Amino acid sequence: MFAPPPSFTTITLRTTNTEVMEDFYFQLGMLFNKWTSEDEREFFTYSNNYFEFCLIEVVKEDEVTRNLEFTLVIDEIDGYLEDIKKFNLEIITQPWNENNFRYMTFRDPDGHIVNLKSKNYL
Repeated sequence: MFAPPPSFTTITLRTTNTEVMEDFYFQLGMLFNKWTSEDEREFFTYSNNYFEFCLIEVVKEDEVTRNLEFTLVIDEIDGYLEDIKKFNLEIITQPWNENNFRYMTFRDPDGHIVNLKSKNYL
């Protein structure tokens, strides 16, 4: 018998520049709670229902993993596209429509691949 699907999802990104990453994801609508660990590393956490998104400050560049890819489901893509352009980020695919959804793909300020998927489109 298969286990039930997880009821909570957490995505954790390690970054050497929490200020830029926090500002970028704030522009996408995430309001972070900030806290500092005992070893004085900064952590930023955004929680929404069954989803948690974390940014963790790292010191060394080689600790940053840039091969992460994830998808955020949002209400509407085109408004986000303008905010993404303001950050001069690499847009991998322009918005496109498929199977009653709208998609686009870009790299965040640390180079992670972010897919956006809208719930519907006109």
